[in-house]
Amino acid sequence: AEEARLKAAEEARLKAEEAARIAAEAPSPGEESEARGTDDSTGGEGEPAAKPKLKGKSERAKKWKERLESKKKKEKKTEEAPKDVVAEKPAPEEVTAPDESKDVVLEKEVDKVPEKKISDSELRKKLIKEEFSALIKETEDNELEEEMEQEAVDALRTAAYELAYLKKYYDSFSDRFVYFPSVIKLCVMYTLIEKAEEYYYDEEDEFPLQYSAALRSIACEKLEESNDDGDEEYMALLAADVEL
Repeated sequence: AEEARLKAAEEARLKAEEAARIAAEAPSPGEESEARGTDDSTGGEGEPAAKPKLKGKSERAKKWKERLESKKKKEKKTEEAPKDVVAEKPAPEEVTAPDESKDVVLEKEVDKVPEKKISDSELRKKLIKEEFSALIKETEDNELEEEMEQEAVDALRTAAYELAYLKKYYDSFSDRFVYFPSVIKLCVMYTLIEKAEEYYYDEEDEFPLQYSAALRSIACEKLEESNDDGDEEYMALLAADVEL
């Protein structure tokens, strides 16, 4: 539709230029009367005299003709000019699927790297440290409402490292090793406090009663929260010693 509109406009413009050219070539009224006067002056002496050539008009007409021909040539060249070439979109490159076999190999290689295994001795110390620290903190915060004297804490810690987590039992149902006895159970059974009394000052000095009561109260609460129903007497029959 746009090309048709442009073509119609160009044709109208050419017609207007052609009409202007014809009007320019036509003689003016003064020139016509002059020509007629010349004809009359010949009288009847024979053939009429030749019309004088209009030099200015012929030059203008020639210029108009040259301009029209030049425009026609330009239009012809424009029509013959090649249309805009639309660049073709490049075809998408084929995406090569990742080689899954390489990933499998890498996974196998990763699996071959052995993880750093913690020894039973290191694991036992870690369990005792975490459990003992939590027991002392809760006893001081919730029962005593003051810090326990350092001599009593040191005696309890020595007793815990001597008695706790000396055995390990393989539980086939959960496929894991169970380490026992815990610091909490030793405290509930009063075994931890009796052993701590041996390291508390001199032999004749008794471990403070308020400490014993506060420790056992917190230990009983934590044991109930843990839902530890393991039969340690049965496990002890099948358990192995933990290497210290």
